Amino acid sequence: MTREPRLVFGEVAERYDRARPGYPRELVGDVAAILDLPEQARVLEIGSGTGKATVLWADAGYQVTCLEPSEEMATVARNNLAGRANVVIEPAGFEDWPSPAGTFDLVTAAQAWHWVTPETGHPKAHKVLRPGGGIAVFWNWEAEEPHALEAAFDEVYRTYAPTVVKEPAKQRIGELMRERLEDSPLFGPVTVRRYPWERVYTATQYIDLLGTHSDHRLLPGDNRRRLHQAIAVAIEGHGVPLTIGYTTEVLIAARA
Repeated sequence: MTREPRLVFGEVAERYDRARPGYPRELVGDVAAILDLPEQARVLEIGSGTGKATVLWADAGYQVTCLEPSEEMATVARNNLAGRANVVIEPAGFEDWPSPAGTFDLVTAAQAWHWVTPETGHPKAHKVLRPGGGIAVFWNWEAEEPHALEAAFDEVYRTYAPTVVKEPAKQRIGELMRERLEDSPLFGPVTVRRYPWERVYTATQYIDLLGTHSDHRLLPGDNRRRLHQAIAVAIEGHGVPLTIGYTTEVLIAARA
């Protein structure tokens, strides 16, 4: 049976919530300042997952409508966000959602905008935004500087999963998204904000994280297990926890 890449996260929703990092809180203030959001802004979050970014907008006092096509991910999000009257979670993808025109102050997506089809994303975001509203989409990327086990990991991937594209090559997705937004007549100039940070992983924690990545999820089970075992051996042989540098990059643009 064919598995849709954007939905494989639901296979490991609890693991995703446990292993995936969140996002810097300061980006909310930067987005609000750049787009001049009102105090109780109406936010539409696309692909909200387990609510890792949702909580930032909710804590800022905004009214958040979340679209999440995976029911398993949405269930975890409902548990995480229980009791927050300013959050509504709808089990739907953006493409299929009946979009009310001019309703929202902000359309946002964390680690999810690249799953929206290009012919749908910008026009529909423009439609649901009020005049003066805007879009903010963001991702966590591994830093371009190689970490201590980069060469060892390269060899492991060549051996067990040569089709998997390792970070930081995936940053090209962000570059493509920025180019498309800059080229769209539906939005104004794009502002880019970047926030560097680090996380330290044990072998178990890092394998837990890799098991939530869509390209790893789509590998045959035996291949994935061998890949993860080899990576764990490399980390444990290193003798100290693995430090990964990240950059959270956010693209911000006002509705034209």
